[in-house]
Amino acid sequence: MGGFSVAGPSSRPDPVTLVLDRRLGEIVAAIDRNTRELVKLGRKVEGIAWETKRVADAKDPKGKGKAKPEESKEQEESDETDGENEETGEEDGEGESE
Repeated sequence: MGGFSVAGPSSRPDPVTLVLDRRLGEIVAAIDRNTRELVKLGRKVEGIAWETKRVADAKDPKGKGKAKPEESKEQEESDETDGENEETGEEDGEGESE
């Protein structure tokens, strides 16, 4: 007859479990290091952005030449269409004769 074993608590830890546990610990440590490094880099980027803005504002105290966001073609067309509908008081598709 063949042997039958039941999994249960053992006195020795499974070698696969030990390897997986060690690797998981290494991964968690690497993620922690990377997260800390990303936070430091984020602070540096914020500092550079702040300094760049301060220098740009110092060179141009009246605010001339500051870039304004450009509207996309779709936004411009949408604005034009909205203006036409407001003048007639009709929405797209309404008031058309069949």
